[in-house]
Amino acid sequence: MQIQMRNDFVKLLKDKQLNGFWAEIGVASGSYSEHLIRNGLLEKLYLIDPWKDYGDPNAERGDCYGTQLEQDERYNSVVRRFNAYGDRVSVLRKESLEAANDFEDGYFDFIYIDANHSYDFVKADINAWYPKLNVNGILAGHDYLVGRHGRDGVKKAVDEFCFKNNNKLYITGGTKRCPPSWYFIKES
Repeated sequence: MQIQMRNDFVKLLKDKQLNGFWAEIGVASGSYSEHLIRNGLLEKLYLIDPWKDYGDPNAERGDCYGTQLEQDERYNSVVRRFNAYGDRVSVLRKESLEAANDFEDGYFDFIYIDANHSYDFVKADINAWYPKLNVNGILAGHDYLVGRHGRDGVKKAVDEFCFKNNNKLYITGGTKRCPPSWYFIKES
């Protein structure tokens, strides 16, 4: 059940025959999304991101931050990048919690959360998306670590959820460029 790195999710999902609907929450430029659609056996991948400048001067810079013009360019680039996949990919420019309301409970086999890493946002994302997961589906996310300057929102929210709901938590390996991911299986 344990996988080594986040790119191994596609193998785990193939092995568990979770080949239906997948979602990535927090897409940025779509690099990981492209890995999923190119290597996974799935019916459809939903890419969900608001591509919005939140104007946080304290935010760590990266491809998920930028001016609204940069975010608009990133969104347009993602749309162009995934046009080749036709109906197998749907790009939704929405806030995570708003998008969660678009789907019935039990709809997804795999959901990968890599959106806002602040504790309150991660907690809200997990709580909103967990019901959307099928039994035996996998809920996962990126950056399971104690961040710089005490930014440990992902780890804290994931640990609390798993403890409260008695989920067995798995952590992948990571590198400096690609920190560890977390995941668990929805048992019931």
